[in-house]
Amino acid sequence: MADEFSVQGGVFKNKKIPILESSKGHSNFTTSIMKKAIFSMIDSHVMSGDLLLEEAFFIDLFSGSGQMALEALSRGFNKVHLFEIDTKRFSGLKKNLSQYSDNMIFHHKDSFRYYDKIEENENFSLVYFLDPPYTFWEGGKMLELIEALKAMKNCRMIYIQSPKILKDLKEDGRRFGNCYITELN
Repeated sequence: MADEFSVQGGVFKNKKIPILESSKGHSNFTTSIMKKAIFSMIDSHVMSGDLLLEEAFFIDLFSGSGQMALEALSRGFNKVHLFEIDTKRFSGLKKNLSQYSDNMIFHHKDSFRYYDKIEENENFSLVYFLDPPYTFWEGGKMLELIEALKAMKNCRMIYIQSPKILKDLKEDGRRFGNCYITELN
């Protein structure tokens, strides 16, 4: 695996960002092809007029390297929120990414307990990205979180990276290597 990731589109396109030491070696690291697919799905909503990026927040509930949030900010989301509970990773995220914008908000919090604490403004759409550690899929905790997100008033879309098709959601995921991307809207 490379020691850095590249921003694929927007104002920071081709910018190289070092991967945090604490994120290296994770088997569910979001690959460039998966990142491209997710932002292609988002772009289709933008082009159809269903989503205005300047009126949307991108919320990465399990930030890891922070690459998805930086990509979203680069492509025009109004604000991005990064949740990371691991202290080492959180410090690295702030060090690596905070210089890009004041519109990048870092939360050293547990996603399961604080996902709904983002200041809601009825004029802004919320787009969630979930790529939790794959062990989090055991039991029903992740599905409960997804159902809670779907019930939120301003939730427009949820993108989920998972190790298997999420049959309980009644949505087909798209396979990319050994994992799936599911879009809920």
